[in-house]
Amino acid sequence: MNIFDLNLIKTYIDVRDKSGLFEMMVSDLYENNIIADKAGFLNALYARESSLSTGIGNGIAIPHGRHDSVKELKAVVYVLTDGIEYDALDGEPVNLVFMLAIPLKANSEYMKMLGLISKTLQNTDNRDFFFMSNNAQEIYNFLKGIN
Repeated sequence: MNIFDLNLIKTYIDVRDKSGLFEMMVSDLYENNIIADKAGFLNALYARESSLSTGIGNGIAIPHGRHDSVKELKAVVYVLTDGIEYDALDGEPVNLVFMLAIPLKANSEYMKMLGLISKTLQNTDNRDFFFMSNNAQEIYNFLKGIN
């Protein structure tokens, strides 16, 4: 299963806050026909975020939401130009974001991908690759290897 799509990987994203970030990423999901209900999916993201921040530390966030309008398990990946306040677990700004759109029926696939992304980003060299990369194709090629 490949949850990554070149059209959903973007670098040099200029955004000021978490709500603006979520709006942009959800719009990308909608425009790429991954979700059918922007408002519903946004609500699912905020509901998940209210239980515990998805800012996992080291400048990384992995927001995710389950919703019945999600057509397939996909990830949007943004590398931000500047870090934003995110209420991350370590209190530091976030500038690398993997947003997962999860269909209601995807259980084991979603957990597997969340685990693979988290494990990949625990490696300092891998994190540095993302923070220094400015090429969506390069990032996509790297991500294809973690599936």
